[in-house]
Amino acid sequence: MNFQYINAHKDLFSAVLGMPASEFMDLLYRFSRELHIQERSWYMKLGRNRKQGGGRKPVLDSDAKKLFFILFYYKTHPTYRVCQVLFELDKENCRIWRLRLENVLHAVSTVHLVLPQEKIRVAHSYLWVIPHLRQFIMDGTERPVKRSVDSAHQEQFYS
Repeated sequence: MNFQYINAHKDLFSAVLGMPASEFMDLLYRFSRELHIQERSWYMKLGRNRKQGGGRKPVLDSDAKKLFFILFYYKTHPTYRVCQVLFELDKENCRIWRLRLENVLHAVSTVHLVLPQEKIRVAHSYLWVIPHLRQFIMDGTERPVKRSVDSAHQEQFYS
């Protein structure tokens, strides 16, 4: 993902993340503080042998890119394979970063973020997944359909 381009064009934040750039910057301040606290515990658990900064250079090399990654993940809920293409990370690294950054985001967020647990394939399944939902809007646009010339089979194509 070309974060530099999106950062240079602030009007794209709303389309890509669902929040304006100003909200992103406000959240970034809190996110960075919490990220540095949690990073220390990650390194202690891993038992680092090298100094911080040694080894390969990370793709998510700034706090802003890490916040962008997790917010984009929550907005679009892509597969790890899609993340692999968009963020140039291995799919296992996508999973690890999602788990790590998810905890950081939950610690600083005032809104409870939840990814969908169930895939809804038919309309009546909404009531099973969201029981308090009784009315919702569904696209009911009529589209032209080629009908059979045989009048016996036209019923199944009746609107």
